Amino acid sequence: MTTMKTTQATMTFNHDLDGIGSCEVRATWFLGSVRLNSVRRNSDYNFVNLTDGQERDVKNMARWYFQDEIA
Repeated sequence: MTTMKTTQATMTFNHDLDGIGSCEVRATWFLGSVRLNSVRRNSDYNFVNLTDGQERDVKNMARWYFQDEIA
């Protein structure tokens, strides 16, 4: 992930979600779009279901991280 020519990358990061707590997020960047692979709560490592608003927020955070990494 060192040049803008990168078309696909995967990363894992931690993010605090309202009502859920600290979560591990795995996301993939592919041709400018973000796909969430998994979201797990750090306290018990169970998968969590996101509301549409939470999913949008997490994707925006992932997009920001990816753009920061590949810029």
